[in-house]
Amino acid sequence: MLQDVVESCVLHTARSVSANGKLHLNKNADLLVAAQHRKYLRDVLKKLGKKPTPFAKEIGVAPSTLTRVYNGEDGAKGTLRATTLARLESASGIAAPTAELPEGERPQAQRLPDAVPFIAKSADSELARAIRELTGGRNSIEAWTIQSRALECAGFLPGDVVLIDLSAISRAQDAVLAMDFRGGGEGSALTRIHEPPYLVTATLEPGNRKPLEVDDEWVIVKGVILPHRLRARPS
Repeated sequence: MLQDVVESCVLHTARSVSANGKLHLNKNADLLVAAQHRKYLRDVLKKLGKKPTPFAKEIGVAPSTLTRVYNGEDGAKGTLRATTLARLESASGIAAPTAELPEGERPQAQRLPDAVPFIAKSADSELARAIRELTGGRNSIEAWTIQSRALECAGFLPGDVVLIDLSAISRAQDAVLAMDFRGGGEGSALTRIHEPPYLVTATLEPGNRKPLEVDDEWVIVKGVILPHRLRARPS
């Protein structure tokens, strides 16, 4: 029974660490971060026995995002965004790197996204099966893995796998998945409570309570978080 599968699920996720995304550093710092990201990507692919292009499709990023870093030679400055590093960490279990730079060159690490897409191929088989049963093959439902405590007071904790209804119109007090494009690129995923026109957290963390206005250009609501919370068995 599906209920038995769901109740037996306990999620095992890689620990979250701060990760450097696309940063504006001086030349030496750029090269150091690029070298760390290149080595990290190669280590991940070696562990999983994957090639850059097909693996990029598995984790939901453009193939060029990985190939330009993977194929970079010494002296190349290509880096990975924080969202991409988070997906690599989630898929491999290998902690993403943080740059150890000399004082004065050390950038502030970008904040990891509140959630990342669930990667079925790298997950516990029973959890993946439960999600397939719940979504019923509907493209309007996506599974995401929670990474932050932004909605801890609403019952969503790091490691929970949740379902996002992309077709639902969010209402006041709905838990939602939003995308913040103010930093450029593919955007950063946010989990918030929708209090139109604002997004607010439901957390005890004092530094993470500032409301964010939804303008449907730079900050958009992607979908409504459904009440299902799944976890896979620990390995």
